[in-house]
Amino acid sequence: MPLKNSLIDKIFTYVYFTGVGILIFLGGALVIRYNLPPSRSIINGFIAAEAYVKAMDEADADKKVGHEVREDLSSRAETLIQHPEVSWDKDHAYNGYTLVSTGYMSFPFLIDMNGKVVYRWKIPVEKVWGGAAGCTNIFQIGFFFVDRAHLFPNGDVIAQYADWGAPYGCGMIKVDKDANILWVYKEFVHHDSALDKQGNTYTFIQKTVVDPVPGYEQLPYPVTADYVAKVSPEGKEIYRFGIMDAFMDTPYHQLLLHSGRGYGDDTYDYFHSNAIDVLSEEDAPNFPQFKAGQILVSIRSVSVLAVIDPDTKKVIWAYHTFFKFQHAASFLHNGHILVLDNQGMIEDGEKRSRVIELNPVNLGVEWSFIGTKERPFTTELVGRLQRLPNGNTLIDDSEHARIIEVTTDGKIVWSYKLQKTLSDQDYSEAIFNAERFREDQLPFLKTVEKETDKPQGATKPETKP
Repeated sequence: MPLKNSLIDKIFTYVYFTGVGILIFLGGALVIRYNLPPSRSIINGFIAAEAYVKAMDEADADKKVGHEVREDLSSRAETLIQHPEVSWDKDHAYNGYTLVSTGYMSFPFLIDMNGKVVYRWKIPVEKVWGGAAGCTNIFQIGFFFVDRAHLFPNGDVIAQYADWGAPYGCGMIKVDKDANILWVYKEFVHHDSALDKQGNTYTFIQKTVVDPVPGYEQLPYPVTADYVAKVSPEGKEIYRFGIMDAFMDTPYHQLLLHSGRGYGDDTYDYFHSNAIDVLSEEDAPNFPQFKAGQILVSIRSVSVLAVIDPDTKKVIWAYHTFFKFQHAASFLHNGHILVLDNQGMIEDGEKRSRVIELNPVNLGVEWSFIGTKERPFTTELVGRLQRLPNGNTLIDDSEHARIIEVTTDGKIVWSYKLQKTLSDQDYSEAIFNAERFREDQLPFLKTVEKETDKPQGATKPETKP
């Protein structure tokens, strides 16, 4: 008898819950069919569930595709960096090593004047971020890259990583000469960074702002807002402040709102700060209107240069006139500002770029470079500059994967070019970082095995962890 009752109980339970399930299904169908009040919530639930499953499937697929793309890029990149086109006027070029990073490699590398790879830092980026902010898209994109790098005499490197997401940037990482991780700064750090004599790093952080900011109500929210951040030599954030706040209640407030702002249809990335520099104690006497420690920033989409006092966190000087969508602004030792004017010049109906040495006192152009007659200089959206100790200027012609060194009279005395297999607008092949060092500035090279010392063919493509 107990067995029989047990069987009857099981059958009853099965029938009961099946009936309840059918009633719920029919009830839900009727609610949706006749658009009764709970219908919208039920439909949204189905949509959310479907979207979640689809997103998980796409994420898994993107991880696989992204890994395959990175492997392909890495293999192709190895071939390209081993066979650059190089020209070198040994009598007039500034001899040394150049730190380079490209859009298709996840590490910086050092080249000699012949364009040979001397050393590289194989930074284990995927182990560091693993999808954590920044770099939330690190596995869903085809590549991520070093946007800016700083090399120290002992071989330590601070590398600033970027992807193509918005907000921009992944963060910064410091490694030693053997690519061992020293610290990681996980914020949406983007475009540029600068060091002071104490080893602090100044950079930009980008955040999405949804609610209107007082004084900037007319912006097309949501927008990405830029912040200046100061990071200690140990990788700890010391402070941050907003660039919008820095312009507020100053004579320069309207420069962020003028009608000439914006690049294309990108209203979300309304400001797009892209260059930062800090005025040193040594150079400050040559800038009578500025003080040591004040910060130069370039805000691309409104075509503005500004100097901010970090104590008051307010703009004390700003300028906007003939340059357009500029990059690579920096203080020079002679009291001038070097800047890359990406789109401010029109020649024969075509946009041209030029390098400008600006006098911040009288706002005059003291020197410029516009390319040669045979090859006009044009890099529409990216680029970097470095004034070398011999007076020459190192120019990163990013879009064409070319670095050139020019004299004061515009003569090209060194050129390094990687083959481009894609269009100039495909930045996976762009050069994003270029900085020259004298050999005596890099004593660590005497303690490591250089790739130029290895037997030919010993270099292996980058491997992923």
